[in-house]
Amino acid sequence: MKLRSVSRSFFAAVLLALIANVGFLLAIRQAEVAVREAFDARDRTLSLVDELVSEDDLLAQLVQSFTTTGETRYLTIYYDILAVRDGEKPAPQGVDLALYWREVVAGRRSGSKQPSTGSPRSLIDRMQQLAFSQAELADARKVLECATALQSIEKVAFAATQGLYDGRTEQFVSDGKPDLALAVRLVHSPQYEHRRADLVAAVSRLHDDTRART
Repeated sequence: MKLRSVSRSFFAAVLLALIANVGFLLAIRQAEVAVREAFDARDRTLSLVDELVSEDDLLAQLVQSFTTTGETRYLTIYYDILAVRDGEKPAPQGVDLALYWREVVAGRRSGSKQPSTGSPRSLIDRMQQLAFSQAELADARKVLECATALQSIEKVAFAATQGLYDGRTEQFVSDGKPDLALAVRLVHSPQYEHRRADLVAAVSRLHDDTRART
């Protein structure tokens, strides 16, 4: 009887040890999954921020191209990018968006013929879907605020390029003459450069905050 009791106790101890080891391994596995998911989430958020940086650079290029040449295709692409960002148009699906817009500018794609479309989603909506923190969302709204301030000058420059702005009266008109020289001065003015610096700083804060999340 004593030997049987010892055997049972030993078996129970071994069984408990095995259960403990299995529980320990499961805990490690869950931790690994959680870490992987956290890094995947960070990669997705950083990818979206990098996309935003690329878009801002391209928008700046389009501004310079339109105000120096007057070619309306640059203006069309500029507003298409903003329409996607603001959730007014669906984004092209299944493509690298930064590469897509660059190919549209290069004439390799037609911006009016997107690969496929989904539901329009604004930049903030996309960030919320990716579980951006409240601090990160506040950073993103600051980016959009700075972008809007910059665009207020760009829109005047666009109007001057098209003959829809009178530099002497500083009024929008319907039948003026194109003034590319004024447009170029506007997008190279100290005020414009200050606002662009504000935008770059805001994007940098957003990038730093998303990178620091894990």
